[in-house]
Amino acid sequence: MTKPPFELLKVKPAEDGNPLGMTIEVQPEFEEWFLKAHDLTEWDEDKFTSWFKGFLNDAVKDNIAPSASNGTGIKGIDLYSREGLDE
Repeated sequence: MTKPPFELLKVKPAEDGNPLGMTIEVQPEFEEWFLKAHDLTEWDEDKFTSWFKGFLNDAVKDNIAPSASNGTGIKGIDLYSREGLDE
């Protein structure tokens, strides 16, 4: 898969005040890239959401991983897991 054209995405805070929420404005060029990269004929909101969550999760891991090797014990982070939160 080619590198996504992120300059064609505009991410802004959610309008409902949710500190973790966001609104993503997708430019037509990004939509074309996404459709081609995922072999789709039309926009699929669920597939985009899944892809974007994976991208964010990987980005956080990439930025935290060096800290984990310094003895902080941060490993295997999944931003969207609720494991341990519902107890």
